[in-house]
Amino acid sequence: MSRMMSLAFCNIAIELVGICMLLPILLTYRGQLKHSSSSWIYRLMLLCCLLMLLSDAASWLTAAVVPNGGYWQQVVLNLIYYLSLTAFSPLWLLYAYQWFFDSPASGWVRRAILWVFAFGEALVLANLFTGWIYCIAPDDLYLRGPWFGVYLALHYLYVLGGTGAMIAAVMRRPAVDKVRYFIVFSIFPSLGVMALLTAYDLSSVAISYALALQIIYVTIQQRVNTDQQLQQVRFRAQTAQLEQELTQSRVAIMLSQIQPHFLYNALNTIQYLCMTQPETAAKIVEKFSLYLRGNMDSLTQRDPIPFSTDLAHLENYLAIERLRFPDVRIEYDLKTQDFYVPPLTVQPLVENAIRYGVTRREHGGTVCVSTWEEADAYCLQVRDNGVGFDPRQVQYDGRSHLGISNTANRLQNMCGGSLKIDSNLGEGTAVTITLPKKKPEVRNP
Repeated sequence: MSRMMSLAFCNIAIELVGICMLLPILLTYRGQLKHSSSSWIYRLMLLCCLLMLLSDAASWLTAAVVPNGGYWQQVVLNLIYYLSLTAFSPLWLLYAYQWFFDSPASGWVRRAILWVFAFGEALVLANLFTGWIYCIAPDDLYLRGPWFGVYLALHYLYVLGGTGAMIAAVMRRPAVDKVRYFIVFSIFPSLGVMALLTAYDLSSVAISYALALQIIYVTIQQRVNTDQQLQQVRFRAQTAQLEQELTQSRVAIMLSQIQPHFLYNALNTIQYLCMTQPETAAKIVEKFSLYLRGNMDSLTQRDPIPFSTDLAHLENYLAIERLRFPDVRIEYDLKTQDFYVPPLTVQPLVENAIRYGVTRREHGGTVCVSTWEEADAYCLQVRDNGVGFDPRQVQYDGRSHLGISNTANRLQNMCGGSLKIDSNLGEGTAVTITLPKKKPEVRNP
């Protein structure tokens, strides 16, 4: 095998390595840097470098396979190579500037780069007719022209600009990875310029930039991974905060259901029964403890519970209230119990009916708990024949309606249900809950 063939296949192998490095990046890169302009600049650099690698590999392949017969192929392929290199260099400088300063280059910098770029591309196109930079001899031999040094100086201006941006960034931010940045934005471009000047028969320019682009891509991925880790940390912190707020909300719900007056009155009642009816007192203490346990359990309960369970909690509460208000009657009209409700749904409604409704009548009254089934929903109603109120004035009556509002919010959030209040002065109040017919989404506690 001749020296020319060996050199050609060696260079082709080098270019193929660069192509294998960059092509997957070009196909999969999605632009994960802070500024969107960085993404398209990086894509354009990948495209220019791939064109350099492909055209140079094709040029060497033509020289090896089509000796003395590939003149026009060499002209076209070398033109593509130099046009791509001339476009790559200003993109490199723009990218370096934005990489180090986290902002696009200023207007005058972009204009200066554009003028130098336009001059370089015009010089490459004029070379087709003048041979100022290079020429293709009739025997397909590549020869450099008298202005090759001028073209090389233009290219080196970009290298100096990128190196200057890197030095300025290092001085401003001492914590940056100096070694990696120096290799990527100074060593590799400088090697590319030196290769153009000295390595006449070795295709080392494009591969040096391909290596630099590969390192940049790895650095981008490291930044992305770091950002994702930070986002996960922030997400966990936000989740912990939401969990804390949820716990506080549950505590507020529980406390809103355990009214201080009820606790005091219940304890007073139990104290009196201990002296007069010890056996009854023991039963009431059991009911009272079950009532408190039900409220405490609601703190950890995240799912709707069967209506029968909530009804049992109501009975624990009523066991105490019946002793305090013997003239208050509780009636049930339960046509269905096969549905789910949020914990502590019925009890606060019945408590409101007793406290603000029937006990304000001279001779007590009746509270009725009703359920029925409709085509697309289950309905639950707590109705009393107490004093009633004007719904338009309820927000100004000085009462605490936290229990009702919490019940309404939990109905909406946990079951998609709704709560409606109807009341008339002197006639009573009816609170109606509507629950859509769907199975509750029970989560593991």
